[in-house]
Amino acid sequence: MQSYQSPVLLQGMGGIGKSELMSYWVHQVSNQKIAGINYQHVIYVNCSNDIETGFLTNSNILEKLGISDQIEDKDTDKLSIITAALNQLEHLLLVLDDLPWNEPAITNCNAQLAYLKTLSCQIISTSRSQDYQQFQPINISSLSEDECINLFAKYSKVAFIENDSIIKKIIDLAGRHTLTIELLAKTAYRQQYTPAELLDKLKTNKFNINTKIRYDKDLNSAYEDIDTALGKLFAISGLTEQQQKILYHLSLMDSQVVSLDLLNKWLGNDIINDRSVLIDLVTSGWLQEALTNDNLDSNSQSQVAKSRQYYLHQVVSHTVVSQFCYKYENEARNNFFRPVARNIKQYYKNFDTYSTNHQRLHNREPQELQLKKACLPALAAYLRNSVHFTSNAEQLEYFTITLNDFTLFCGQQGIYTLGLTLLLDCLEHIKSTLGKQNLQYSSSLNILSNLYEKIGNYQQALLLSKQSLTIVETQLGRQHPDYATNLNNLAGLYETTGNYEKALLLYKQAVDIVEKKLGKQHLDYATVLNNLACLYKSMDCYEEAIPLFKSALYVRKIQLSKYHPDYASSLNNLALVYENLGEYKLALPLFKEALEIISNELGEQHPYFAITLNNLALVYRGISDYQQALALHKKALAIIKDQLGEQHPEYASALNNISLVYKEMGDYSQAFSFCKQSINIRKTQLEEYHPSYAMSLNNLARLFESTNDYKQALPLYEQAITIAVLALGEEHRYTQGIKYNYLRAKIANSKE
Repeated sequence: MQSYQSPVLLQGMGGIGKSELMSYWVHQVSNQKIAGINYQHVIYVNCSNDIETGFLTNSNILEKLGISDQIEDKDTDKLSIITAALNQLEHLLLVLDDLPWNEPAITNCNAQLAYLKTLSCQIISTSRSQDYQQFQPINISSLSEDECINLFAKYSKVAFIENDSIIKKIIDLAGRHTLTIELLAKTAYRQQYTPAELLDKLKTNKFNINTKIRYDKDLNSAYEDIDTALGKLFAISGLTEQQQKILYHLSLMDSQVVSLDLLNKWLGNDIINDRSVLIDLVTSGWLQEALTNDNLDSNSQSQVAKSRQYYLHQVVSHTVVSQFCYKYENEARNNFFRPVARNIKQYYKNFDTYSTNHQRLHNREPQELQLKKACLPALAAYLRNSVHFTSNAEQLEYFTITLNDFTLFCGQQGIYTLGLTLLLDCLEHIKSTLGKQNLQYSSSLNILSNLYEKIGNYQQALLLSKQSLTIVETQLGRQHPDYATNLNNLAGLYETTGNYEKALLLYKQAVDIVEKKLGKQHLDYATVLNNLACLYKSMDCYEEAIPLFKSALYVRKIQLSKYHPDYASSLNNLALVYENLGEYKLALPLFKEALEIISNELGEQHPYFAITLNNLALVYRGISDYQQALALHKKALAIIKDQLGEQHPEYASALNNISLVYKEMGDYSQAFSFCKQSINIRKTQLEEYHPSYAMSLNNLARLFESTNDYKQALPLYEQAITIAVLALGEEHRYTQGIKYNYLRAKIANSKE
């Protein structure tokens, strides 16, 4: 490889030996054992999720680059920071191992690779995919017979000279597939089989991989043969029941890299009581230890022990899944899943940025927070597979509840794509197994509708919400509180899309049902009153909104106390009405009271505290105290950045608020800067035709109009109108508002 200067991609089928070859070569380079190659720095990154996650989940790399603090405090442009730090290292070898081989991960990684174009170092990668055009490909095919013999001898620790003919027969049965030969050799060593004994067992179990298969031409046939053969090898491997259980669980995580600590939290100490069981699995070849920069540094053995990470090779994972399905059927399989499902829920709740008595996660568990991006896909994969492998209706209902909870969590945290993909993958199986009238299936539809709403796909959200409502109506009737809940959700969608007439009808129906079934003192009654009041506020019907907000406030005060966060939420809503009316003296004490409650009950790093700060800032903007408004908006921005990240829609809203203050102060340079940041986030995170994106474009156009730059303003207004019409319709107040701004600017431009 020393002859290559451009980026290199080792490409070949799974299990052919790419990562093993890379691992060996990197170790040799690190120890300066290859003549003519002398790198001062070697950075190894496992990219099985993607390139960015590979860097972020290796704290030692970030520390070596000196950017740990910068990365923790920044949620955008992380690869720019990483690339800049890499450019500071002279004579660098950068290894990107196991680039993803399926979509959409390939597209994502190709976009990330664009950041690395400025690097002057040598880059070497491995992947099963050929779709990485930035690299010079080197295809890895099967080993020669002599290389296979040496590989078997190395891991079985037998002298191959006296066993030469027998080993040749073994590697012929293995089809010269590198991973299989390694597993055969390690099985022989583990079980203390002689080559002759191993060959006899293989023949007895009809183990055989067709050596005539062209791995580069007929992958499907190759994988089918390999999978069948490895299944038979797994049966004679001599693994304990405990070790098999670990592999079964890991096989459901789609080859995601996870640490010993995470495995303990998910699977429980009764399955993994210490690291020795994993070491034995690595030695036996069935489990892979992820090569990290820690492994390359022989002087940090204690750190290595703490940070070891493990995964199943994709080929092994497929085999183990097959064996799992063969061994565990129906009730046994469901019982196998249940305790892990409980542990998983407890684990991901650690990342809930809206939990009561919230603490800053960076201070408490920095390593776990760094692993968030890596572990959540593994967790999602486990939940998806546990649902797909469950055919018993009663058990599937249990797992569907767990799945729905996790997907709801994803939506709350702004991880929309992961939640959507997971639920969509499972929905058809839930429907076919539980039936299209099942209430848990209805809940899945409702949560999916909520996710589509968050990304701005309102048509799909409305369709799913209506389907869910119909199921609840059929199963529970029109007077059930759950039917009222679904009415409330559907009404919220109509409100968002500007169909106030339908929203009002549904909200009133929900209020009537809850009042009759639960009474006027029930918390659900306060919720539906609050939502109806919010609609009246959206319709500028303040006289109708105020008494409803006050009634909801009273119920929450009686049922929860005046120190509860939900009571603070009601104070916020009532104060917003007064703020809209310009009654700032009435709004100010309500916002301050809400802020004090949230500060005491949830803490000043909680997202709700930031939202209330933003609301309070509106009052100071209203009375033209721009310095105070700006200070509050910026404080809110810092909290949202810290807790939700710089790609969250709430962060975009906070940026927009600051832009508006600067505009009113006449500081257009700052106003433009914050407005453009807000637009970029909404464009990236939301649907193309999301109304929030239209409003951001409208705000930017107004800024250009304020500076008499109509050439820039008018096209932005036109684009905003197009989006608003498609998202909300011609008659929506937002659409009409943007049209008014456009006409005003057009008239002003004609007078210039």
